Amino acid sequence: MSDRPSTPDVLAELGRAPIPVEEPDVTEARRGRVVSQLARSIRESKATRERARRQRIAVSVLAVAALLALFIGGLWRGAGTPHTESVASVRASSSGVLVTHGAESSVAQVNTELSLASGDGVSTVADAHAALRLASGAEVKISASTRVTLSAATAGDEQLELSTGEIAVQVPHLGEHGSFRVQTPDLRVVVHGTAFVVRVSKRSEGVGTLTEVTVTEGKVSVERQGATRFLTKGQSFRSDADESKSTKNDVAPRPTAEAAPPSADTSPSAEAAGKTTAPVKPASPVTAPTKAAINDPSALAEQNRLFGAAAAARRKGDDATALGHLNQLLSRYPNSPLAPEARVERFRALARSGKQSEAAQEARRYLLEHRGGAAEEEARGVALTPGGSSKPK
Repeated sequence: MSDRPSTPDVLAELGRAPIPVEEPDVTEARRGRVVSQLARSIRESKATRERARRQRIAVSVLAVAALLALFIGGLWRGAGTPHTESVASVRASSSGVLVTHGAESSVAQVNTELSLASGDGVSTVADAHAALRLASGAEVKISASTRVTLSAATAGDEQLELSTGEIAVQVPHLGEHGSFRVQTPDLRVVVHGTAFVVRVSKRSEGVGTLTEVTVTEGKVSVERQGATRFLTKGQSFRSDADESKSTKNDVAPRPTAEAAPPSADTSPSAEAAGKTTAPVKPASPVTAPTKAAINDPSALAEQNRLFGAAAAARRKGDDATALGHLNQLLSRYPNSPLAPEARVERFRALARSGKQSEAAQEARRYLLEHRGGAAEEEARGVALTPGGSSKPK
């Protein structure tokens, strides 16, 4: 057997042995190292937490700054809009006015101002009217059955697109750099401070549109098919005028007093005095203008001038002057393309003036000459007024 003690014996001997006492200086040195290491660990942990805190603060500050930048940028763009885009508004004077903004449409409340932006459209149904005002101070009266779009509304540059119907425009002086235009399907009207009427309707043959421009004040330029024509007060232009037969500024002058036919008193003063106006009789075959003469560019311009002048007088409430222009148009150009509308306007003006008998007579003539016309129902109502027969012959 071996004399070496077993493991349990050795462990038991170690357990009975006294624990050696460490020297104080050794203990102090070890304590110093432990404390120093703990302090260093504490400092490193604190520094790590401080860096993490600063990083979180920095991220939060950057996020808030980004949000502020977006918010301030939005405010700046919003505040800057009035300086780069004109403010326009529309006011419906009767029901039946529709305002379109993109894919959305809304019905304008009567006598309520509604803001418009570039690209917005305004439509009126029959018997509905509205007034449009732009930042330049331009005022636009929108007639019934009209469609107009505000296609440009930036500072110093405004444009309306008239698809169909009639607008009466009053534009103040715009200055050297100001521009106001009306675009129709077949021409463009450019103005710099004037009043004028633009009307778009279907052609008589049913294909395409016809634009009529009548200037009541100032001066406009009409641009069509690469040519420019200038119109001044009292002048008119139709887009179906034969350009090849007219010069650049070939617009008929105002008619003289001698141009009125002697068969009837057609002056505004006669109407204002309440004199009975003789019914307009068709011109005899000998004196009636030929079709070629009626369609001559200067004749067409004169017909439009007379009709436009009558429309302008009607808008001002001057039915006597309107009747004077309509009488001249119907007597000088009985076969004019504008004759049906002129007769409608004439019996309306007579009815407004209290001349019910003459209005009924004119309405019956309209029914005889233009059966199936757009104003047939209205004419029947006027023709049935007291003082006339109950049925048109």
